[in-house]
Amino acid sequence: MVETDRTGGLFDTARKDDLVDGRGVRYRDFRRDLTPRYGVVWRHLLSGHLALALIAGGVAAAGAGHPALRPLLVVLGAIAFGYTIAYILLFFHEAAHYNLTRSRPLNDVLANLLIGWLVGQDIAAYRTVHFDHHRHLGTPRDTEPTYFDALDARFVVESLLGIKAFRVVSRREAVVRGADPTADSTRRARRRQLLLGAALHAGIAGGAWLLGWWHLAAAWVIGVAVVAPFFFAVRQVLEHRGEAADRHAEARIAAVGSTSLLYTGRP
Repeated sequence: MVETDRTGGLFDTARKDDLVDGRGVRYRDFRRDLTPRYGVVWRHLLSGHLALALIAGGVAAAGAGHPALRPLLVVLGAIAFGYTIAYILLFFHEAAHYNLTRSRPLNDVLANLLIGWLVGQDIAAYRTVHFDHHRHLGTPRDTEPTYFDALDARFVVESLLGIKAFRVVSRREAVVRGADPTADSTRRARRRQLLLGAALHAGIAGGAWLLGWWHLAAAWVIGVAVVAPFFFAVRQVLEHRGEAADRHAEARIAAVGSTSLLYTGRP
């Protein structure tokens, strides 16, 4: 059981030694009894990459055999690509908590190579942002506050147009720069991941186009730029926003700092 304050946010001063469950077991003791199952993690993560390859092959083959279906394949392929990419990105969160391997340095290398390039993000930089999300969940200081917005027509339009994704990336960059604005190594790592992601996405879309699979190229671009950010934004809302939160929660929080209807109680 995580103790919360009267506004619904987690106590900033809470320590892991202070966290206990309903049986009185401390968090540190509970965690010490857990056994990592890295094989399960990798089976699930790599199944996502396999799904991307199978979707690409299916879209390419179906379009080559039935040219009239290509417009439909663009739509279906984009949805499939976007959903699968959003699934793979869930493991970026696990990597932020060092849950991919026992070795922390290897954890970060693999996270960047297999996951981070999809969104041009460096795991160390993301960790800086994400840990503050845990520290300030449900408060105006949360560094990942996309769930402050109601899941309405505006939310859907901004998600599909990439407006929300742009805000998320901009906010993360601001948090990282604020945390350590003089860290050249961090800056280089972020730039490297961004360039790697841009190059790989351009290579996939450009290669498909050159092979005559314009429908595959279009499906990939739309899936990456439109569908995946939409699914990820919706997941954040479903995980953290209370069902009774009003439609103007973000403005209300900025004005009075009350988050009692936003945080669902799931850390």
